[in-house]
Amino acid sequence: MLKFGASTKGKIGLLVPRSQFLQDANQEFVQGLQLYLTLYGDELNEENCELIIEDIGNAGINSTKEKVEKLLLADKVDVLIGMISYKVALELHPLFESKEKLMLIVNPGAHMIADEAQKPYLFGHSLQCWQHSYMFGQYAASNIGSNVYMFNSLYDAGFDNHTTFAAGFQEAGGTQWGTGITHILSESDPLKEAFDAAPWQEIDWVYAHYTGLKLFQFLEEYANYGAKVPVCLSPMAIAQKIPSRYHHLEGGYISAHCGYHGNETSAYADFVSQCQKYLSQEPSPFTLLGYESGEIAYKLFKLAFLNKGAYNEQINLLKQLRIKSPRGEVVMNPDMQVTQAPLSISQLSLKNGTVSASNLYTQSGISEENQHLEFIRNQPKSSWLHPYG
Repeated sequence: MLKFGASTKGKIGLLVPRSQFLQDANQEFVQGLQLYLTLYGDELNEENCELIIEDIGNAGINSTKEKVEKLLLADKVDVLIGMISYKVALELHPLFESKEKLMLIVNPGAHMIADEAQKPYLFGHSLQCWQHSYMFGQYAASNIGSNVYMFNSLYDAGFDNHTTFAAGFQEAGGTQWGTGITHILSESDPLKEAFDAAPWQEIDWVYAHYTGLKLFQFLEEYANYGAKVPVCLSPMAIAQKIPSRYHHLEGGYISAHCGYHGNETSAYADFVSQCQKYLSQEPSPFTLLGYESGEIAYKLFKLAFLNKGAYNEQINLLKQLRIKSPRGEVVMNPDMQVTQAPLSISQLSLKNGTVSASNLYTQSGISEENQHLEFIRNQPKSSWLHPYG
């Protein structure tokens, strides 16, 4: 629990799956949110506010519901933010509606938001991984190679990342030679059988969608397999701290992601300096996600508690949202109830033991993004329960 001021008048509730899922990444998210409030939350300091952080374990419905009920009913928070899935948020929607509390759902953006998830009281803020995957597919067909093979672990990295990358890649004239699905029976299935089935003579590169321990297993076994084809990792993988020993892959190592490393803007440089000063570390994508969420929380808190704004006023604020993020201006798409921001592609490389990055491409036009959104919106929606069926 982080307190601003000597006594408590207002409260921000934060739900984070810190103990069982991507612990490092989620801790970086919390640090980023706290960093923003420390730097810019002057009115929070003056008016006294508690940031109440609840660990929701694996972010399942039971553990999340228990903590949501505590924050809404016992703690009576003014603003609620959670790193939960839309599936869980939909099941809890009646609770938010009955208490007239807005729920800001924060995540990397593994899924396209299904139509049924667009309900009152539910808004989303993400790293836009699925939008990035669509844009990266278009870029990669012309700039990396027109022939690709994909590897995905079952239930990993978001089905929409897979389908939207393939849609963008094929739209730009690329050929996807298939997908090797791994980890079907267990979390540690050997990958050699999937590697043996890949059409190595036909492809220019491999696009791999993995996170967590399965990511490290893929990198280790791919290196040992000896395929002389470059590997590109999905945006979700870059949330991991990839040990340098995996950067020796035969054929090269490409990492494309949502463009937070290698960004040369002054705003991003300032953000990096702030993270080094206050957190003693370089920012990750999750640090930035938390930092942006801190600004949203700050604005919502000022309206909900300090100015006693009604729920409708909070909704209007979100629909007109403008955040001056280190990655550029972040805005709310009112029709889809989710934020949008400039997207970019970077390449990581290992030099003298240090990971360096360079920005390859930036898409900053919101109108162009809207075209992508409209295309993706008409595609089949995903589900964690059966992502590849």
